[in-house]
Amino acid sequence: MNKRNKPIFAGGSSKQWKDTSETEDTASSKPKEEEIEEIELGNIEIMQDILSYRNRKGVWPWESPHDLQTFCFPYIHVGIGNEGGWLKKIEEMKNKFNDESAPMEHVDKKEFKLWKKIWGN
Repeated sequence: MNKRNKPIFAGGSSKQWKDTSETEDTASSKPKEEEIEEIELGNIEIMQDILSYRNRKGVWPWESPHDLQTFCFPYIHVGIGNEGGWLKKIEEMKNKFNDESAPMEHVDKKEFKLWKKIWGN
């Protein structure tokens, strides 16, 4: 065997040998795109949690990747979506109303009041 095809130890506890000719060039490969997992929670509950997070931490969860991870972790930990799903859900909630919206139903009014506290002027 020449030096280029010399087997190397793969590491770990499995004591397996790995042929260097089979290794993948990761410098030119693209990372796999993460699939967005839908969030099936009500907007009111999520907006109440967003306000609680803001009161506790002093920042909105979407202001930095770290804050978003901290906000999402309890949900993701129990299998409710992933970060991509949470970003999509927050964007949907943000775009649901505008400052001139006038919801008629009781549930929509409650949701609109929470929306106004978070995204209204």
